[in-house]
This record gives sequence, C-alpha cells and structure tokens, in this order.
Amino acid sequence: VLSEGQMEARGLMQTVPIASINRDIAIPTLGFKANGSVTAAQSAPPTLGEHTDEVLGAMGLDLAALRAGGVI
Repeated sequence: VLSEGQMEARGLMQTVPIASINRDIAIPTLGFKANGSVTAAQSAPPTLGEHTDEVLGAMGLDLAALRAGGVI
C-alpha cells in the first residue's frame, strides 16, 4: 500500500526523522483529507522499547527485578 502511487500523488505520505537510527522514514498520514487538508503525525513513531520503563513502571512492576531475570 505504501508504494502505491496514489498515496504519494494525494499527499498521504510524510517523512519523519528517527533520531535513534539517524535517518528519515516514510509513514502514511491518516489516509484521508478533511476540508482539503491532510492530518499528519506530530512526531515519529516510538522505537522498540522506547517506552518500556514508563509503561511497566506505571503498572507497578519492579523494573530492576525484570531486568535481573532477563525479562526485559
């Protein structure tokens, strides 16, 4: 779908920088236009594990124990 010419022709793709890999990637917008405007992402998608501590910590899990056990 991402390589379909209509996506680019309609302006439904955007490029976002990914700092952790030091390059830009192409991602789709929401896939439609509202009032002639495309709604684009405000930031790049998260990288693998970027929010692990935040999510598991919010669940009350012991991050040190999970790391020691090789879980994360």
